[in-house]
Amino acid sequence: IPGSKIVGQEVMIRIYDFYIMRGEKIFYNWMLLDTVGLMLEAGYRVLPEPKLREQWVQAPEAMDGIPAPISRLVKPEDSVTAKALVESVLTYDLVRGDAPSPQWTDSMTWYGAAAFGMATNKVEYEEHFLKPFREAFSERSVDIIVLTCEGAYCGVTGWINAMHTGPWLGEEATNAAVSIRFGFHYRVDTANNVIPEGYAMFDLPGAFAQMGVDLYGRMDEEHRIF
Repeated sequence: IPGSKIVGQEVMIRIYDFYIMRGEKIFYNWMLLDTVGLMLEAGYRVLPEPKLREQWVQAPEAMDGIPAPISRLVKPEDSVTAKALVESVLTYDLVRGDAPSPQWTDSMTWYGAAAFGMATNKVEYEEHFLKPFREAFSERSVDIIVLTCEGAYCGVTGWINAMHTGPWLGEEATNAAVSIRFGFHYRVDTANNVIPEGYAMFDLPGAFAQMGVDLYGRMDEEHRIF
């Protein structure tokens, strides 16, 4: 971590990778680390502490893979159903809706990245993520680069485009146009057409840089927690 003097310490890093294939070759790869979470484990809190439990992620609560699906047992029709549901929920939550999508279960679990935390139901998801997001960003749209599903499990990456017109994660409105890189994963209950679990990561250093804020520059004594 640039600026950190802590070495030799074991840390946990959330990560995602998305790929686009051309034939049998990898044409495109996007890898994202939960850098803000890594900064936190290195002793720096560069964004406000969330009210939800932070730095806690579990595998999906389903006995259909450890944790990914077993490919030979996947029903192709489930992949089609899950993909349509995920695209609808994603755009509803981030662009069209004024509340969480009705296709989340009430007892949903959402594993947000550092600075957001883990929502254990739909009320927490709305209060601590969606509502502040809607209030912070106007003129929202989503560009999806990859959306793929294998059975009940889906991954999607792309950009959230918006104007930063309200406070977000401690930063007052800058009226800047921002594009936030995201990576989401979902476990879909295809039998009941609902989503019980979601996982989310964002390129927060990249987003804040567009607002004129250098999160790496906050790795100083003012933001040191240990």
